[in-house]
Amino acid sequence: MQAETQSDFQSICCVDPLVGGSASPPHVQPIYATSTFVYPPAEEAMEIFAELKERPHLYNRWGTPNTTLVERKIAALEGHRLSENGKPLQLEAVLFSSGMAAVSSLFLSLGLKPGDHVLTQGNIYGTTTEFLDAMLAPLDVRILYGELHDIEWVERQLRSRGPVRLIYLETPTNATARCYDIAQLAQIAHRYGAKCAVDSTLGTPFLQQPFAYGADFVVHSATKFLNGHSNSLTGVVVGRDADFVKNEVWKMRKLLGGCAGSFDAWLLNMGLKTLPLRMEKHCQNAMRIATALEEHSAIRRVSYLGLDAHPDHRIAARQMRAFGGVLSIEVAGGLEAAVRVLKNVRCCTVTATLGAMDTLIQHPATMTHVKVPREQRAAHGITDGLLRLSVGIEDPETIIADLRQALEAR
Repeated sequence: MQAETQSDFQSICCVDPLVGGSASPPHVQPIYATSTFVYPPAEEAMEIFAELKERPHLYNRWGTPNTTLVERKIAALEGHRLSENGKPLQLEAVLFSSGMAAVSSLFLSLGLKPGDHVLTQGNIYGTTTEFLDAMLAPLDVRILYGELHDIEWVERQLRSRGPVRLIYLETPTNATARCYDIAQLAQIAHRYGAKCAVDSTLGTPFLQQPFAYGADFVVHSATKFLNGHSNSLTGVVVGRDADFVKNEVWKMRKLLGGCAGSFDAWLLNMGLKTLPLRMEKHCQNAMRIATALEEHSAIRRVSYLGLDAHPDHRIAARQMRAFGGVLSIEVAGGLEAAVRVLKNVRCCTVTATLGAMDTLIQHPATMTHVKVPREQRAAHGITDGLLRLSVGIEDPETIIADLRQALEAR
């Protein structure tokens, strides 16, 4: 595993830099409930709009003090104690109105052209798959789905398919709890002139730092574990090339309008303050629940990265600090048995999101991944009997008892 986190990671999460010019500035950043800001002197405003000067806060689509604060925090967390060429790694982040706004804006910022290829895994988040198939494929951007553990296959695609612009991976994966070797995939991407982007929503910068392994971009649905309370919808793109993020990625927010509101950004900041504490408990509880369910007769398999028998356990142990708060179980009996579990849980909440304080359960094949072709789902382990658990921070014994009675209900 990576070295344990240092105390200043928590400080980045907790502390809000002093804001405003007041002699008595607020301890917690206020919510900037305004759609626009008063312009500086006319000549300076003209230079700003002509993009000749650094952008202050002028209009909410450009950014607000609330969005700027969380952008800086998340960039600092992703780059925590990392260096490049002997200097601290300086990352840049742009906050969006949702995780999918962040994902789609990243792809669009790359200027993909007809005939360009994107290489990705077949078990990424269902709405990301839908975006690639419904929005990029009709523009003749070629989406290559495959098994990213098969490095020979990956290299063969990069070598023979023409221009592969991006390797896009999600690790850990949403639903199937798989993990991919970021360093290996980033290295091979760069060898062939491609970029490497990582959806690290389930990892968070507390558990893994993809930039330490060569990633060019990281995206998060910040709605999930970064916020942690299911009360705010946001997404973020973080990049190694600060100029590209400040200009091209930010331009997507400006032109397409996927801007996060000040209140959503403020709620995200409140969630970030407890990120390390929450993630430690999520991971502890997930390990306890996975271990308890492993031998249950109604379950065919438990997929959790912390289990020694998991096929990706060694990769996760190498690039993560702990194993995350999401696991999946495949129940015997397929769809009928899975639906019966959903109908009988009493403490777990049936909903499609994840990363909340309480334990959530859902059926990927008919919920988050319903738009993924059945053959693709089946090939990557998203079966009719698969249930995804986003483990909360409650007493794990309560959740174990609830799942056992739901599994045994008739």
